[in-house]
Amino acid sequence: MKNWRHIIQRWLPMAHYEVNPFARGSAWSHVELLIRSVFWALMAFLVYAWLMVILVDVLDWFAPFAVLEEQASYPAMMLFYFFGEALVLSPAPIENLQFVLLAWSAAFSLCLAIYSWLRKDTWGGTVFLLLSLGLALMYLNDAFNYRHDLVTTVLWHLYGPDRPPRGNVVSIIVEILFYAFIAIFMLGATVLWLRHCRKTKRIVHFGLVAFGAYFVASVGSATRHIGSWYDRWGIVIGSFFPDHFREKIQELPFPQSRHTGPKEFWIIDWWFEETIEYIGAAAFFVFVMLNVLLIWHDRTKVHQ
Repeated sequence: MKNWRHIIQRWLPMAHYEVNPFARGSAWSHVELLIRSVFWALMAFLVYAWLMVILVDVLDWFAPFAVLEEQASYPAMMLFYFFGEALVLSPAPIENLQFVLLAWSAAFSLCLAIYSWLRKDTWGGTVFLLLSLGLALMYLNDAFNYRHDLVTTVLWHLYGPDRPPRGNVVSIIVEILFYAFIAIFMLGATVLWLRHCRKTKRIVHFGLVAFGAYFVASVGSATRHIGSWYDRWGIVIGSFFPDHFREKIQELPFPQSRHTGPKEFWIIDWWFEETIEYIGAAAFFVFVMLNVLLIWHDRTKVHQ
């Protein structure tokens, strides 16, 4: 046990982090507060989205939503409106905000990498380059769902036009390898950041939330067809909801090429998975921006 603890401390030390390097009441502390407030504002919107789903879809309050019914051919479900996929006739503010947060996080991480290398900080440059690449891949996957195209291409080459439906062993392996490839960048950035980068307590907290949330969401998404556990848990959770909620889910439009199982699958895939990814994207954005602030603060002190 002691040997394992020694190995963990050697390879994954938290390193020294400062409680708060910014003087209380200074402009730096105000900017830090503003950045952290962005996260809580985003969380407030997430709570609002959840409340709308619960009040309208589950409890059937404020229904029917005549405007939505007139403008769309699908049921006026807040679940579909807030948590649906942006590419499937849904406003999807939760996913669209993820796109923005991931894209900006990747861009600022790349700027930090370039700046770190210009300052001869090799470790910092490597950390933020890996993070930028990982975030860019996550953005492209979320925005364009290209892992689905990858799975379809592999199945076509192996089986031809009579390829089996998604969810077979080959598609599961392809998706796991796909997420493992992205994990190489994110895990590398995490380990090197823990070992070699300067941190504050709040940066550590947001970093743990960001990496942890996307780890959970990625593992869930990569393994969702193993034992069809998204289907099974969706049915279990849906069984606690009123009949009208389950009936509306059955009417939701979605290409059968993406999923041929029970529609309760979308309870997990949209409502819960999108929630976790949204929290992770918001935490990543704040994590990167706090690193920008810390590095800019250090640069200013050097030039004083």
